[in-house]
Amino acid sequence: MSTRSDGGAAFPEQVVHSEEHGFMTASAFSGNEGLSKRDWFAGHALSGVMSGAQGIGQLPKNARAAMLSQVADLIYEMADAMLAARSKPKAQEGNSE
Repeated sequence: MSTRSDGGAAFPEQVVHSEEHGFMTASAFSGNEGLSKRDWFAGHALSGVMSGAQGIGQLPKNARAAMLSQVADLIYEMADAMLAARSKPKAQEGNSE
């Protein structure tokens, strides 16, 4: 079984205020770190992909479900590629590939 990193929390230091507890981080208040970077990247990729997806609603339900499942897989492949790219060392200035 492989383990995939989700990149950690997308917004790890969100500060919230509670009358009872005062100011604190949202994760400490709710017990939930929220959206992962992987999900954040996937959401943005999905927005771009779906902006050009006219006509999905006219597909038969079974075809639409199969297509959307494939799109979801593709979106998370894109998010995983973005996470992998973030972990690469930055290229030195003046060195373009």
